[in-house]
Amino acid sequence: MTDETRLRSFLQSALPPTVAQPTRDLWPLVTAGPRWPPTWSRRDLSLAVTAALGVLLLPDAWFWFAYHF
Repeated sequence: MTDETRLRSFLQSALPPTVAQPTRDLWPLVTAGPRWPPTWSRRDLSLAVTAALGVLLLPDAWFWFAYHF
């Protein structure tokens, strides 16, 4: 057996066959959008506060902030 044939048989034995059709229509979920409005997470708020404090405490470093944001 060639390497390609061995690889093909190995992958076919390891991976289950895929279903050709989804079990339900997914397009209405895509067009409906998220169920809740987007909100600010703690990570978002901490990054915003860190950037604001950096600009207030280090006014000479605004070039760095402008470059990265």
